[in-house]
Amino acid sequence: MIVIPRRFARSLPRWTTAALAGFFTLQCLIWWEWFALELRPLERYYFPTYFHSIEAAKRVSARTRIEPLFKTFPGKKRELILMSDLISGGDGNSPVQLSRAALGQGWIGIDKGSPKWNDSAAVKDFLREDFLPASRVLGADSGAFALVMCFPFRLRSSPHSLFGKN
Repeated sequence: MIVIPRRFARSLPRWTTAALAGFFTLQCLIWWEWFALELRPLERYYFPTYFHSIEAAKRVSARTRIEPLFKTFPGKKRELILMSDLISGGDGNSPVQLSRAALGQGWIGIDKGSPKWNDSAAVKDFLREDFLPASRVLGADSGAFALVMCFPFRLRSSPHSLFGKN
């Protein structure tokens, strides 16, 4: 039989609770840091929409809101931004900026398209094929993992985009 001194026995539930809370917090921070560093800027932008489309695609005729990002130049038709067109950084309004390659091609700005509502399954397929390859977003189809990882991004950015004309 294990004998625990009285003053320690009274504080044991507090210490256990604090240790469990600390462990859970540390795990969340480790996963969050990995997630934030692993994904490229455009993947982070589209991930909340991708997560929503995964969940919504389980319902028949569900729709997902998507706001595309376009690269712009005055007098030129804007084009959908690709992975190679963005890098992290930028001013306070946008956590991303155009890459040197995009600037070298003459693009000068980033424009968020107007929101569009599209079929959730189509949005999911589009984002998975073009912006969020499964090898980079491990476990994104598992709801709990995606929810924990996506929530802070959801706070920083609005739902995002698919292709289309504005």
